[in-house]
Amino acid sequence: EATGEYRREMEIVGGSFELGDWPEFAKRFGHILLWNVARMRVASLVDAVVSIRYVSSDGQPFLYAIALYEHHEFTSLTDSLSEIEGLIQTLVPDSQQEATADNRRRTWALQDPKGGSGTGVIGRLTLTPNQLIVECDSRERLDQIKHRLAATYGFSLHFRGETTNPPSRTVTATQLATDEPVFLLISPEEDRALLRTFLETVYLEWADQESPTLDGRTPRHAAASESGRSQVSALIHGMEQQDLGMRRTGIRAFDYNKLRAHVGLEEVAQ
Repeated sequence: EATGEYRREMEIVGGSFELGDWPEFAKRFGHILLWNVARMRVASLVDAVVSIRYVSSDGQPFLYAIALYEHHEFTSLTDSLSEIEGLIQTLVPDSQQEATADNRRRTWALQDPKGGSGTGVIGRLTLTPNQLIVECDSRERLDQIKHRLAATYGFSLHFRGETTNPPSRTVTATQLATDEPVFLLISPEEDRALLRTFLETVYLEWADQESPTLDGRTPRHAAASESGRSQVSALIHGMEQQDLGMRRTGIRAFDYNKLRAHVGLEEVAQ
């Protein structure tokens, strides 16, 4: 049908009425049929992939789209984030709070408005003394929240990086051919691997980026002075205590001694 429409357009525009004969048309423009087959196969594949749902071991949506920000306004951000429509502040378990050197941590959840099975928390914002971590179940949702944060806070938040690709999986044609969404279970090991790749990229670049906590100096530059070394050391220690992998899987996703070595600090025994 798509090729037939294309053929009729060619007849009208070019006045070549002999193209109304399919055998004649196929001799000269048979590649249009192949092009339409390829185009429609790609469109079908995109529709099928978009319907894939990634879930964690607890059955909740797997939040693979992550963005990291740095800030130095914990109190004001705590107050204003609570006022954003759709975000629900959640309690951090006491056991997790006590495990950190600085127990100032706030978490907001974004619930799926559609409800139903296989749904739950589709977004999460975690605010620590120096970072804001945004986790979402899709690239599109992450972009929506990023735009909202940019419009609300502007330069108060310093964007440090993001990851929007889920763990690599091979999906069969049979799975994609179903009318129902495909649910893929992501293991804690896959979760840690994703976080490790993301944090290694972000944190090694962080060493040479101006930090609001360090009065605009880069961590590497600040660590060159005695007073700056203690500030950078405390900052990295806080990042280590609030490690995203520890909260999601119970195991740190990044070796923070790599970061200490990167800025010229001594390693700390684990």
